[in-house]
Formats: sequence, C-alpha cells, structure tokens
Amino acid sequence: MVLDFRVVGSNNPNILNVQGMDYDSHGRTCVHEVGHYLGLRHIWGDGGGIFGGSSCSVDDGMEDTPNQGEQTGFSCNKTRNTCTDVSNDLPDMLENYMDYSDESCQNIFTEDQVSHMRKVLENQRKGLIESQVNTSEINNYSFIKVSPNPGMGEFTIHYTSDSRVLLYTVYDISGKLLISANPENDKQFKVFVSPGIYYINIIDVKGISTSTRFISY
Repeated sequence: MVLDFRVVGSNNPNILNVQGMDYDSHGRTCVHEVGHYLGLRHIWGDGGGIFGGSSCSVDDGMEDTPNQGEQTGFSCNKTRNTCTDVSNDLPDMLENYMDYSDESCQNIFTEDQVSHMRKVLENQRKGLIESQVNTSEINNYSFIKVSPNPGMGEFTIHYTSDSRVLLYTVYDISGKLLISANPENDKQFKVFVSPGIYYINIIDVKGISTSTRFISY
C-alpha cells in the first residue's frame, strides 16, 4: 500500500481534484486502506457500482451495513438510498469509512466490521501482534527521564541512552502533535507546555524509538 502525502493528515492544506470535483481530504484515506488490509470490502460490496450498474445484489458480508447499490461518489448526501429493501430499507451508510464518500462525513466502522477486523488481526495478520522486534530496546522507558514530573509547564528531558537524539516529538493526550524538533543538546533539553497530559517520543541515531508520559499542571 502506498499513501500519497496529499491525502494523509487532517491538517493537510491540499485540495484534491477527483473526477473534476474539488475534494477536501481529512486524512481518512489511511483509515479506509487499513480497513481493506484487515479484511473489509467496500460497503457497496464491490459489484458493478463502482464503474456503473448496480451492486444491490452484492453484499459486503457485514449484516449491520445496509445494502448499497454504488459508491457515494465523494458526496455527503444523507438522504441517498441506492437500494430498496422492503424489510429493512435504510439509507446508504455514507458515514462508513469503507464508502467513497466525502471524508467530512466519514466517522464509523460498524460492530460487525470491527469484529471482522479483529479476527483478521488475530489470525491472518497476527504478526502485527506477535512482533519479533526487541521490545526491550524499542520501549525501554528508562531511556527518558522527565523532571520534574508532574511539573508546572517547564520540563527538562534527559536521554540516558549512549546514543544521540535525532528527533523528539511531543503529543497531547488526544494524539495531536505539538512539538517536533532536533535538540541542540542531544542528552538534555527543555520542553514548555500548558497544563495537561503529554507524551514525548525520542528517536535516536540508531533508529530506536522511546516514549514516556509526563503531566503539566
């Protein structure tokens, strides 16, 4: 799988043009493609609905996704209903990550989709869980010492490994990137943040990634 930089990241300023229409990417292309990697089909069932014709006779294998005749075409029309099912006639689930809808209205996987992805992860993709990487190196939290912790906005970061720091990043509790920098002093440097819970990640010149949490009040 290859992801173009123009379709990744919620703060990406690029406006894509898809089929002659401007398309504001919210960085959910990766979510969609990971869904495929973990065994999900497009919500319309991958019948004729992507190139014309109808997919109403084709299902995506998930019982809790309504039958859908075609991909949504990068729109966000919540009244759209491309298949009629007398027993359970619901509109197209364009908010589903596995549709081709406008990313501004995509926000869910269904319970059946989540269950299916978990099964694939635990079986066909179990190597992602049973990693052969030396986790004692990757996750050795003792490499990072934050003082004081908790503290009042100013923190001194000590990197205790014998390797030099290449890059450090700081994220808030929601996962938003706040700081990304190369420290002038690769063993000790300062970080300034407002009150909250934060995570600092350090990558050294050996490629070892180390993280830890700190609290500002």
